[in-house]
Amino acid sequence: MHENARDSCYGASRKFRYYFLFGASLKFDDVELDLGSYQLRRNGSVIKLERIPMELLILLASRNGQLVSREEIIEKLWGKDVFVDSEHGVNTAIRKIRNALQDDPEKPRFIQTVVGKGYRFVAPLVTAPEEVLPAVPMGRRFRSMQFILIGTCLMAVVTAAAYFGLRYFWPAGISQGGRTMLAVLPFENLTGDPDQDYFSDGLTEEMITQLGRLDPRQLGVIARTSAMSYKHSSKAVDQIGRELGVNYILEGSARREGGRVRIAAQLIQVRDQSHVWAAEYDREMQSVLQLQSEVADAIGNEVRLKLAPEQRVHPQNPRAVNPEAYETYLKGRYFIEKWTEEGTRVGREYFEQAIQKDPNYALAYAGLADSYVWGRAGLPPEEALRRARAAATKALELDDTTR
Repeated sequence: MHENARDSCYGASRKFRYYFLFGASLKFDDVELDLGSYQLRRNGSVIKLERIPMELLILLASRNGQLVSREEIIEKLWGKDVFVDSEHGVNTAIRKIRNALQDDPEKPRFIQTVVGKGYRFVAPLVTAPEEVLPAVPMGRRFRSMQFILIGTCLMAVVTAAAYFGLRYFWPAGISQGGRTMLAVLPFENLTGDPDQDYFSDGLTEEMITQLGRLDPRQLGVIARTSAMSYKHSSKAVDQIGRELGVNYILEGSARREGGRVRIAAQLIQVRDQSHVWAAEYDREMQSVLQLQSEVADAIGNEVRLKLAPEQRVHPQNPRAVNPEAYETYLKGRYFIEKWTEEGTRVGREYFEQAIQKDPNYALAYAGLADSYVWGRAGLPPEEALRRARAAATKALELDDTTR
């Protein structure tokens, strides 16, 4: 299977961000990874695992389904300028993880080796009940986990509607386990102005989020990192579909003019490249979140999801979004996802501006939390974590669907 097809992931990375910030647990098979106590347990019994292997396991689990390169592992665990036999260290850490998990490298259930590139965590993850999140005290665990929280981006899929709703991206494969697989290709920017890419990219990410919320048992959505690699691609739909391992592809375009946005979207069945649904929208910027929900709901109907009433998509923010705050927020996401120190700094400034424009805009606080996790802004580790947690908590207070 094409590598991009395996880049989709079971766990919603921003949902995981909350679990890491608030110290809950992740479960896979009969194993529990307790982020609060920094312990690995099987059926209640503690499995001994040293610090480096534990941090590597957390790194891989937090990027569930994604390839994590050996170079990134070395940088996260040892740093860029540490003169140790880090290659041997990675091999040793992987071996110790596999021994602890009783994982066979020839038939991996947990850690998959991608020869010459890195490793991928492949086991389905189950998180602890969400209601425990706000109640977990900060405590000692942040000191023991400051490496992983600061060093790990936890970004399998970065979406503009980051903390709103539960989204799960399943390992790719056409109709795997009876699931329908869908990819959202980057929306085309029709303005002709490259400086407006942040807006069309943001809409793409939000559609991934909305569709991922429908029902992960029935619909798998390919991760943003895989989908965005097809930006400006000239490949045919059937080729992209084969490479990603999907049944359907959603493609579209966006044009923002003043206070209005025009969006065209079409759903294509990969098997015969037939158009099964298409629509055009012309709305005020204030209703753009409602628009995204409508598109996701329509697609859910077209791919014949049997959704219960509580699973149907609803507007993620019941109040009208401040257009200026929303646009500023999208700029913040656009820059922070450049994965550079400068991009993180500029992104943080945009999130702060969005908060100034609308102090009750939960998304902006969520973005601000990300910026402190990804880049400390010259702050001591514990201060960066404190600010990240404060911003995440504020986002939850403003809209508790941001978990």
